[in-house]
Amino acid sequence: MRWFLSAAILFTFCSSALARYPAALVKEYSGRHQEEFIVQFDRVRLLVRQAAVEASARLGLLQYREGFECPLIIRFNDGAPEGVEHALAYVRLAQNGRQFSQELVVNLDAAAGTPLEFDKIFYHEMTHAVLNDAIGGEASLKIPHWVQEALREFYPL
Repeated sequence: MRWFLSAAILFTFCSSALARYPAALVKEYSGRHQEEFIVQFDRVRLLVRQAAVEASARLGLLQYREGFECPLIIRFNDGAPEGVEHALAYVRLAQNGRQFSQELVVNLDAAAGTPLEFDKIFYHEMTHAVLNDAIGGEASLKIPHWVQEALREFYPL
């Protein structure tokens, strides 16, 4: 009985320690696609938790039911930097002081032109965010891009 109680307490402590941050949606946007922002903000608000849970379950990282270990900020912007995989949405790694964080950016220029692709690409980028969070910090930069893409394609959503 003691073993069971110890295991239950340890599981509760560990699972809450691993998943501390819900994805934070930035509600401010001052670009040229105000109507598209309203539509995509609501869409992302509904998709974000489901996409994180599904991506993590397919990768065997079940701790993402309650959020991310490190902060994930989702914001909306006009345009995307050159060389990003999908112009519709992309993930950027960041260092906030001593803490690793990520930013998932939705490009409203592209979203306005390709509404049918949005869910698929958002799930794809959320898979990258889950993998980066599971690995954390500098380690996520050291995994070759092709490995992340292969994992993403091996576990399609």
